[in-house]
Amino acid sequence: MKKSWVISALIVALLFSFFSFGMTLVAADEPAQRWVKVGDLIEITSRRGLSVSAENSKISRENASLTLTVQVTEVGERWFKFRLHSGTIEIEGTKFVISWAEGGVRRERGGAFITIRGSVQDNNGESVLRGRVILRGGRMIVMLVGQLAVGDTLYGLRFLAVARKR
Repeated sequence: MKKSWVISALIVALLFSFFSFGMTLVAADEPAQRWVKVGDLIEITSRRGLSVSAENSKISRENASLTLTVQVTEVGERWFKFRLHSGTIEIEGTKFVISWAEGGVRRERGGAFITIRGSVQDNNGESVLRGRVILRGGRMIVMLVGQLAVGDTLYGLRFLAVARKR
């Protein structure tokens, strides 16, 4: 008797997860115009961040944070582009102001991908970040990996961030 109850519960759970998965795929196929419009401001704020750099053969790991506000400039069927409104990258107390950046989000069946390219502190440095955007529990989670080059120093960066419309 117990075995049949467990098997029934397992079948119901599998059907529910299959139904939920199907709903997620349909939502991923929605046009980008339904969730962003030209002129929208999106704020990306890191929850956790890591910077790794090497100087004089010594590797250092430091906490890092990212704050970006971007404005949507173009919207297509499965993509949108944006430009920087304001932003900073902070590495262990040193703040780098992002003076210019642009990027985009491209949605595919496996999820959404984001790319951000920019300049820091009056074109003295460059930054390139790439990653994934995941919708989880009504929140937009952004995972970014990339580099920040300032002068002779190259920082490897990783961020776990949350994006919200302002």
